[in-house]
Amino acid sequence: GVYDLKLPSTFTFTPLLATPLGGFECVLDPASNPVIGSLTVIKQTSAISGAVKKAGKKFTATASVVRQIGLPGAGKVTAKLGSKTIGTKSLNDAGTAKFALPRSAAGKKVTLVYGGDTVTSGSKVKLPVR
Repeated sequence: GVYDLKLPSTFTFTPLLATPLGGFECVLDPASNPVIGSLTVIKQTSAISGAVKKAGKKFTATASVVRQIGLPGAGKVTAKLGSKTIGTKSLNDAGTAKFALPRSAAGKKVTLVYGGDTVTSGSKVKLPVR
C-alpha cells in the first residue's frame, strides 16, 4: 500500500554544526500539513522448489520456500494433483512442508502452491511423480 510520511507533533531539531545552544524543541502547528512525502510498500517475491521421493510404493513431496530477503517462507503450502487438493500444510521454521502422495499420483504431476503472507507474494511449482 501507500503510506504518508508525517512529521511528529513534537521533536528536537539539532543543527549539523555544533552550537552553544544545543538542540531546539519544536512543536508542529496543528493547522499545518505534517505530510512530508509518501512511501509505497510492495510485497517481496518468493521462490518455491520441491522434490518428489519414492520409498517402496509410496511417494512424498517436499516443498521448500525462500522469501526474496533470503529467509525461509512462512505460511502455508497446498499440494494438488490436477484440480484435486491433496492437502495444505504450514511451513516449518526452515520453510519446508512434506506431503504424502497417493499411489494414483504415479506418472502425474503434483503442484505445490505457496499462498504467500502479508508481506510476501505466493509462488508455485509443478513436479513429476516418478
